[in-house]
Amino acid sequence: MILRVRGKRAVGVLAAAAVVAGFGGLAAAQAIPQPAVAVGGVLSSAVEDFTYPGAEAILQDKGVKLVKGDGHILLVECAAKDWKIKVEANKQFDTVAYCFKVTGKKGNLSMQVPDVTGIWTENQVVHAKVTTDGKTKIVDTPGGANQVTPVGIADVGSGGKPAVLIELNVNG
Repeated sequence: MILRVRGKRAVGVLAAAAVVAGFGGLAAAQAIPQPAVAVGGVLSSAVEDFTYPGAEAILQDKGVKLVKGDGHILLVECAAKDWKIKVEANKQFDTVAYCFKVTGKKGNLSMQVPDVTGIWTENQVVHAKVTTDGKTKIVDTPGGANQVTPVGIADVGSGGKPAVLIELNVNG
């Protein structure tokens, strides 16, 4: 008889412990922190703004300002040999090259490359926007292997004036 009573007490103690643990877990679940509120009481946004990552560092290191893009045209090292677009520009009487890898069938990238002289393509048709004397025009590249399209001072047919490359677009 004593064993039966002890057995029932043991079951009762275990049941009570489980109930207490359950309430403790409930209390812990209620203690989860709430999302932080940004300055001024406005929640931060997770909306993509398409700003080029690391643009400030690239501007300091390479002298090219990358503004916005969809992520399908990326600045890469020209030595990597995986570029599809190469932009050449004059910088203090030297030619500087900026190479771009294309990772999709469509892509766009807004930038500011002053004194651009040519756009090389590796089997990639490119629509480039350039400004000269405050006027914007579209330059289409032929898209053949190792084809160069002269722009800016290298484009004698349009007056050979300095140009700023402001956008690259790929559509297929």
